[in-house]
Amino acid sequence: METDIPVVTPRPPITPKSRIPPVILRDGQRWSEISRRMTEKSIQYSKAKSTPDGVRIQPVEADDFRKLVKLLDSLKVPYHTFTPPEEKKTLVVIRGIAVGVASPEVLDDLVHLGFQPIQVS
Repeated sequence: METDIPVVTPRPPITPKSRIPPVILRDGQRWSEISRRMTEKSIQYSKAKSTPDGVRIQPVEADDFRKLVKLLDSLKVPYHTFTPPEEKKTLVVIRGIAVGVASPEVLDDLVHLGFQPIQVS
């Protein structure tokens, strides 16, 4: 006796997509020059929108974001952006540690547990 059991194929795990922060070009008058330079340097962007603060540029990839920031720095063009999520540091407060425990001991324990602490204070 055969039964028709539906076969369910598992979906691939969903990986969170990294959000690329926008770059706000403060001097909107230089947009055509910047756009031309971006094309020359193969910097891709998905959208550029004029805002009261200037021109809001949305890079496609993190690499495009870094190239764009480097380009604007080299041209000494005023801009504003945010730190990409992968470059942000995580701050952690560990409670319940005795006052007498020295910072180097805590640092060694964190390294032993597989963390990569930058500073313990």
